[in-house]
Amino acid sequence: MSEVRGFHKPNLELEQYVTPPEIVSQLVWTAFLRGEVAGKKAVDLGCGTGRFCAALSYLGAECICVDVDPTTALRSNPKVSSRVNVVQAEVPHVEIRADVVFQNPPFGVHRRHADLMFLKNALKIAPVVYSIHKSDQGLRNIVIQLVENEGLFWEYITQSYPLRAQYSHHTRKSVPILVDIFYFKRKGK
Repeated sequence: MSEVRGFHKPNLELEQYVTPPEIVSQLVWTAFLRGEVAGKKAVDLGCGTGRFCAALSYLGAECICVDVDPTTALRSNPKVSSRVNVVQAEVPHVEIRADVVFQNPPFGVHRRHADLMFLKNALKIAPVVYSIHKSDQGLRNIVIQLVENEGLFWEYITQSYPLRAQYSHHTRKSVPILVDIFYFKRKGK
């Protein structure tokens, strides 16, 4: 996954950060072991560089990359672009159905609640969702209430996420932050 290129000019308003390869590998391998990858239709929502789709397609999923940014590195990334379908769309307007969604949505730092908008749409796309969110007790409570109201099974882990320098205002090469990695599944699916 580390061979998948990063962003040439990341867009701060879209909160474009490259998902660390170790986290992509961890999530996709977990899903593979659960039988949620091989032969399945997957969506990488807000795909950016397409790391999730690269891993998913390698393990036998049909993968669709969805991103609003037409300049995303995915377009010129031969490690990814030859094996996946790409859809340019804003997340609220995505009308795809799939078996599973993987996403590392904007954390909502620059666009308040962007992460929740991504999550609500991911839950419409597929019965299984893997989603990364900035760790915050208030946000966690909102997410848990949202999915419990939908009658979903859920679990999460909190772990360190190396937020690597992407923008000119970043002064350190990498800053560890805590993220909550959620797994959601519709009961009976």
